[in-house]
Amino acid sequence: MRKLNGWIAVLTLALLGFGSAHAGEEENLLVFVGEKMSVAEFKPELPPNTVMMDAVFKAKFRVRQVVYGRYDDEVIEFDAYDHFGVPGFAEYPHSLLFVLRQDDGFVQLKYQYVPVFRTRSGEWNGCGPVRNRDDQGRRYLAKAQPVAFAEEAYLRLSPERPRELDAKSYPRRDFRIEGDRAYCLTGSSLRELFELKKQAALKDEGWFGGNGAAPGSR
Repeated sequence: MRKLNGWIAVLTLALLGFGSAHAGEEENLLVFVGEKMSVAEFKPELPPNTVMMDAVFKAKFRVRQVVYGRYDDEVIEFDAYDHFGVPGFAEYPHSLLFVLRQDDGFVQLKYQYVPVFRTRSGEWNGCGPVRNRDDQGRRYLAKAQPVAFAEEAYLRLSPERPRELDAKSYPRRDFRIEGDRAYCLTGSSLRELFELKKQAALKDEGWFGGNGAAPGSR
């Protein structure tokens, strides 16, 4: 934390980033496909003279499929912190979500989610790779394959981003760009998407044998 004219600014990482955690923290990790019910911003109670550096949201989802961990109820609520505004998962009906179980409830691992969509075979798939870096990282763990989606599968495009950059980031073999959406032509399974997260973002932060500091959140 740092002081600003007598006020204390609570840094993002302290509230929901990645703090130290002990071995075995994975038992508190829950990864699941969630169906959005509500996502609403709220103002948490803070100590006097404390400034929140993130927007904070209360999310409520119906649990459609557990991918990692254990959860027996049909509905879950968790807090989400986002420095840029509304969390990205709020834009989609269904997402693969990564949350951490704490004494007072669940909290999202910051920015960790993947939009997912039903296929005609009844499975959940995420979309193909975005940008060359994503393509290279997924080549061996979650190589995208042509998928027949049973619903509109898409990624939202930023209205501020030049369309010529979108054309490079969303290659035609994997996406069809129309308006403010990149419709998905290829995809990867839940198992592949989770494995990709394990070997990349999660391992970088100390999960699953990584060398970083595993997320403790708050």
